[in-house]
Amino acid sequence: MKRYLIIFFWLLSISVNATIYYCSPTGSDASADATNIATPWKSWHYAFNNITAGDTCYFMGGTYTTMYSTSVGVQLRTNTKDGTYEHPTCFFAYPDDWIVGSYPVLDCQSLSSATGVRYGVEIARANYLYIKGLTIINVNQSADAASARGWQIYDQFSESNKCGTIKLENCVAHHIGGCGFYFSGYDSLFVLNCDVYRCCDTLTAYDPGGWGSGMSIGGYDHSYAYIYGCRAWKCSDQGYTGSSSGGYVEFSHCWSINNGFFDIPDNGLSDGQGTGFKWGTATAKNAAILMRYHHNNIAVDNEYGGFTINDGEGDPEIRAHLYNNFAYRNGYTHPSGTRFGSGFSDYNFNAYPIGTTADTVGVWDHWYRNNLSYNNWGFSTPSKTYPGDDMRWTRVLDGNTVTVINEETNVWDATGTTVSDADFVSLDTTGLTGARQADGSLPVTTFGTLAATSELINAGTDVGLPYNASPDIGWAESDYEEEPPATAPLVSTTLVSDITSRRAIGSGVVTSDGGDAIAERGVCWSTSTNPTTADSKATAAGTTGSFTTTITGLSSNTTYHVKAYATNSIDTSYGLEEDFTTRAWVPGKSGSAYVFSGGHIIKIE
Repeated sequence: MKRYLIIFFWLLSISVNATIYYCSPTGSDASADATNIATPWKSWHYAFNNITAGDTCYFMGGTYTTMYSTSVGVQLRTNTKDGTYEHPTCFFAYPDDWIVGSYPVLDCQSLSSATGVRYGVEIARANYLYIKGLTIINVNQSADAASARGWQIYDQFSESNKCGTIKLENCVAHHIGGCGFYFSGYDSLFVLNCDVYRCCDTLTAYDPGGWGSGMSIGGYDHSYAYIYGCRAWKCSDQGYTGSSSGGYVEFSHCWSINNGFFDIPDNGLSDGQGTGFKWGTATAKNAAILMRYHHNNIAVDNEYGGFTINDGEGDPEIRAHLYNNFAYRNGYTHPSGTRFGSGFSDYNFNAYPIGTTADTVGVWDHWYRNNLSYNNWGFSTPSKTYPGDDMRWTRVLDGNTVTVINEETNVWDATGTTVSDADFVSLDTTGLTGARQADGSLPVTTFGTLAATSELINAGTDVGLPYNASPDIGWAESDYEEEPPATAPLVSTTLVSDITSRRAIGSGVVTSDGGDAIAERGVCWSTSTNPTTADSKATAAGTTGSFTTTITGLSSNTTYHVKAYATNSIDTSYGLEEDFTTRAWVPGKSGSAYVFSGGHIIKIE
């Protein structure tokens, strides 16, 4: 509900009363009037810290290299720049540059601190900020091997310094010596259509590659995070990972691609785990709210797995619902020959923590619906029900078998599955990391979408997400229009013409075949009302459209009832009834007879 209450904030355009500032790589932070596009500021840090609250700064396309310090590119640790619900403080890429592909890029290559964490943009205490279209690159690790961060929205390690409502849209981080986007202290967070790639902490001695996640989401028990349309690829650890948060985190239509493959010389593998989506832990179980909601996401070609929990022994259980996600071709082969990897993994330690029976309430809180796992690597010696997935359906608790996962209408990577490549329009991953659409949304792809003949169409369960006829299984709801069932034809009767004493011309129009071939059409007649084809009839060639046919064998001076009809395999339809009366014989003199024909009196000798 909170997402909908704040949607007005998402869609806000710049207020007509807002002051517009400009920032450019060729500008000057000594500018006396940065509201003039000809005299902009120069550095991101100066712009972030000198804008007036509730106003907007446009960043011109180009590369920015001026840093705040040797360890931070931009630092904003103040609430004096806070916007409001109606008028957030905005930091936007300049639209005229953005539309032609000239993006504002903060290049942090010059950061040179010898110790500690380096940051591209570091924000704390702020509220109602809206950042759009900004890119951070080349935040390297310091000499003491502390992992770096691209974007950091946090609380300076104290809840009193947390951020309020922050929105990032079409922002990018790449070539970061650690985590690309790091969020750990906020009230409401919206991350829309952002990209992160090539993040890797190569210098971390005890765990090289183990802190190079694309995006890390933490928060407080009351926090709210909505992640939509984002992509993470070629990061040394997870694509998306959760740190400790008892709040709500939703991932919708996000893609995680080819993460975890950072080669370490001694074993050929990354020490980073390489999972597409990892839920994260919580400081305490929060039974009052759903804590993780993942739907319509893709995890493909990740080193270890697609989707997994990471609450360990004794950790408070996380309430999580996973609906309509797709895991494909996740896993790897160790140099020893052992295969590892899974599409979905849920071991749910909390159903039976070692040495205790604590925190066993709510073991049904892991819900899986309409998920699809296909062609993942599995395990060399499958010990689970599904070799391509690692799902602990039941565990023994105090001598009783307890169900720990609630699942319905999922298709797991199982031996003997009937799902095949033919169920998909395409399994070609080309383009998943390609250019976004002009509006910044995800590229159009047929990857993992369902073929018209797929058994997965209409095979799912209604979980409240949009669907067509019935919910599908998999990440993308198909939009094939089902052929409507065939019906009886539509036909109308037109006026009878050329009436004589013995014959007439009947006619009609077949306006629809009902979706099935016309087998016969014509007119039927009787001296009784409501004639059918069981009475007298005359057929006409053709299928749809107008037709005429001759009615014969009539008696003179007799009233007949006639209907046009059309027949397909479903039924026979009739037009409205028309009546006509044949001409009468006219007796002649001296043994002759006269009849009416074609509007003339003809003498018959």
